[in-house]
Amino acid sequence: MPPGTVSRVVFEDRYALVMRENHPAAAKKWTLAEYAKWESVVVSLIGDGRSDIDARLAKAGLARRIGLSIPHFMGCLAVVSATDMITTTSRLVATRYAKTYRLVVRDPPFPEIRFNNTITASALRMNDPVIRWFCTLVKEVFEAVQQEVMQGRPPRRKAGQDAAARTRRVVGS
Repeated sequence: MPPGTVSRVVFEDRYALVMRENHPAAAKKWTLAEYAKWESVVVSLIGDGRSDIDARLAKAGLARRIGLSIPHFMGCLAVVSATDMITTTSRLVATRYAKTYRLVVRDPPFPEIRFNNTITASALRMNDPVIRWFCTLVKEVFEAVQQEVMQGRPPRRKAGQDAAARTRRVVGS
């Protein structure tokens, strides 16, 4: 992270291996070696495209073939839906948009790797009431989506209602 920034955890997730419907390897058993054969689309804000996945592959003497590095998760899913490239991304996001983009969502060959989704902001602004509200809103929305998508249940409340009520208190409306 750049100096002067801090992160807040929104939720923990695990990876999903994602490819388009009718991908030539969709029915294969995905080993680390099979994974390394395919070009990957990676999401990277700073352009390096390296992650804990690459460290796991390196331990096995393998390297990921990065075909494209982009800064947005939705763009990543769109590219994968139209090519033979694969991606490894949030299981929650991939599952939520699998129908929309006609994707296959599978377990990757490294299911033990989990990660935290975070919000990153200026350390000077993180205690600002609006930033705190926004972090809470994002966390509530992700919890509602997780409940709906991963557990197949409708959310208890409309995502963001609690945060919206707090907003009215924070800004005095």
